Amino acid sequence: MEPIITKLIVKRFRSFPNEVATFGNPTFLVGRNGAGKSNFADLFSFVGEAMGSPLQAVFDRRGGISAVRNRSSGRSYPPNMGVGIYLGAINGQIRSAHFSFEIKALPNYGFDIVHEQCAVTHVDGACYWYDRRGVEFRTEVQQSALPTTNSSSQAIQIENGWPRASLGHRTLFVVQSPL
Repeated sequence: MEPIITKLIVKRFRSFPNEVATFGNPTFLVGRNGAGKSNFADLFSFVGEAMGSPLQAVFDRRGGISAVRNRSSGRSYPPNMGVGIYLGAINGQIRSAHFSFEIKALPNYGFDIVHEQCAVTHVDGACYWYDRRGVEFRTEVQQSALPTTNSSSQAIQIENGWPRASLGHRTLFVVQSPL
């Protein structure tokens, strides 16, 4: 059985300045105390909460963006915080998918979502996507159906416990339990 999450890209989240993790089956997370295992696990909670709650509330539960964002200095480190999640086959309906977002910290504990992207390829080859940079929103869906976005909220959301990206009357994807 292949893992559903195949790759994770992390930029400036807690103790991770810039990391890429690929997953096999099974995946084990081991390391000494203080190595970042809890921060790695919290990343999944952070992303899940961010899909169902306002980002400001998600940051506030963790002590604000300054507590979440890695502050390491270095030329090779990206300036913004970001996460990219790549998925393999899901429930025999989706061949692959990916979701990513990048957040810029602002003064006074503020932030802007500078980039958010979602793409889903179904087993029949149909591909649905959106690409948002700031408040500019591009997708294969007709322009009249675009959602209203602002610089501090994501376009993707959780509905009935499962991720859903909807644009007007078209649903990009819904991941539902196989049970």
